[in-house]
Amino acid sequence: MANSTYSSWSNMRIRCLNPDYPNYHNYGGRGITICSEWIESFQTFLDDMGFRPENTSLDRVDNSKGYFKENCRWATRTEQALNTRIYKTNTSGVKGVKYEDKLSRWVASAGGNVRVTLYRGKDFFEACCARKSWELQNV
Repeated sequence: MANSTYSSWSNMRIRCLNPDYPNYHNYGGRGITICSEWIESFQTFLDDMGFRPENTSLDRVDNSKGYFKENCRWATRTEQALNTRIYKTNTSGVKGVKYEDKLSRWVASAGGNVRVTLYRGKDFFEACCARKSWELQNV
């Protein structure tokens, strides 16, 4: 348990502090910071967060803010998947809902590596409802 907790702390630091890290642009490169207490001390991080429970990873409650005690939690893969930011390319303003121009229809989808289509049709509201229903069932 201690090793996985230390790995989470170490990886957090790399994501935010190392410009050579491949995904730095999604963390430190876009202004995601780490509170000074955690940068300096794994022990302080451990005191604040506790040991990492099995099948969880470090998650920021508000993805626009940095890593600090009040904004972090240990979360499952599902909780992490539901707590992602909306991509810049999203034109609907609703996570998991997009408009397909070629077919003139709305599509609601979910999932990570394996995408699941929840709705395809002309009604934006129905697409949003399908996505929200999926989120509520998977919390």
